[in-house]
Amino acid sequence: MKPAVAPSDYLQDLRSLPAPAGDTPAWLAAARNDGLYLLEHAAIPTRKSESWRYAGAQRLFQQRYAATVGDAAALRPADIEALFCAGPDAFRVVVADGRLVPSLSSLDGLPAGVHVGSLLASGANPPGLTQASPGHLVAPGRNVFTAMNAAGLNDGLLLTIGDGVVLDRPLEVLHLATGGTEPSLLQPRNRVQLGRDAAVTLVEHYLGDEDGAYFCNAVSEFDLAPGARLTHLQHQNQSQAGMHLCTEGVRLAEGSEYIGSRFALGGSWARNEIDVRFTGPDARVDLGGLFTVGEGQFNDIHLDIAHAVPGCHSESRFKGLLHGAGRGVLDGRILVDRDAQGSEAHLHNANLMLVRDAEIDTRPTLEIYADDVQCSHGATVGQLDPAHVYYLRSRGIDPATAKRLLSLGFARETLERCPFPLLGERIDQALEKRLGSPDVQSQEGSA
Repeated sequence: MKPAVAPSDYLQDLRSLPAPAGDTPAWLAAARNDGLYLLEHAAIPTRKSESWRYAGAQRLFQQRYAATVGDAAALRPADIEALFCAGPDAFRVVVADGRLVPSLSSLDGLPAGVHVGSLLASGANPPGLTQASPGHLVAPGRNVFTAMNAAGLNDGLLLTIGDGVVLDRPLEVLHLATGGTEPSLLQPRNRVQLGRDAAVTLVEHYLGDEDGAYFCNAVSEFDLAPGARLTHLQHQNQSQAGMHLCTEGVRLAEGSEYIGSRFALGGSWARNEIDVRFTGPDARVDLGGLFTVGEGQFNDIHLDIAHAVPGCHSESRFKGLLHGAGRGVLDGRILVDRDAQGSEAHLHNANLMLVRDAEIDTRPTLEIYADDVQCSHGATVGQLDPAHVYYLRSRGIDPATAKRLLSLGFARETLERCPFPLLGERIDQALEKRLGSPDVQSQEGSA
């Protein structure tokens, strides 16, 4: 597939984006300069690149996406109230077309030591940001997409929590693509920093207008100090014409814990990159989630977990539900360095294929240079068990319903990771709708 647009074609649009109000932070000016330079010389990843061998990045350059500054004027609180799922007590933030919208956000009652606000409006000295500036965990030079994000990021969330502060109410963030007259480029960047022994639950939604065509190129950084605990749920249900790439960097200091759940359902092309780095001993990561693949859809989970210090634990479990003639990917690597003695690391991917024309590429990988470790990896790809289908049919359930119930049962095991019933119900309803669609029903017997 030959690209129709080159990365350098975006330079003029990104250079012309207006600067944020007030003094431009030094980190932002440096990031933009680096991003523009890198974008001018960047190449689109091909399948010869190990980390992009399945993804087909050229698809993102088949059309031009217009850089946008975002316009939330048409949004009203009543329009978005039904999109929140974490309960009425949750703190709420709305990021529309890449820009944080204070008028639609609700942050009353934040305790001392907690800052939640716009990344660009934080000024030269962001409140509470005592560690490395944004861009340290996901560098602009990582690839063409991170360079593009740095060169023209719209805005995003800055969350800092001071030492010893435990936020007892969840923070829920809506990343909305409102659509427009032409395909748009949305580039939020989020920075989350937790101080020593701090804790928070963060719920993110990436949602788009049902008919909107756009490319959401998001970057998020999560920096956990010693003893910090972050519970992070991410729900992605972009439009059928939307493209979605979320690049995440997670850094864990001594004794910290990151519990992450990903529910990736939408987008015509979607990829979630998660890089985890242990910088202190006795830290823990628990990652899991569900990705679905429908007709003509591409959905990719890319993991890179590096154990570089002793005594850390990582557990990663993902499920793929392929209900249409699309393609799913789970490409995960766990690296255990020679100094990471006493590490424990596990990675598993289970996939259920409901149609013959679906495709899954699953590659869980271990790279171990230490000898005192407990590590495992594995993958399964299968169809519904005919014996289970027969059991339900013997109870008077028709074949289509029996297969749908078994498929939902496979997916619902992952929903146990979701502590918010309303969010679990919405994901469950979305799965019910997709598994009951005519496309799936017409192919019930083909797998």
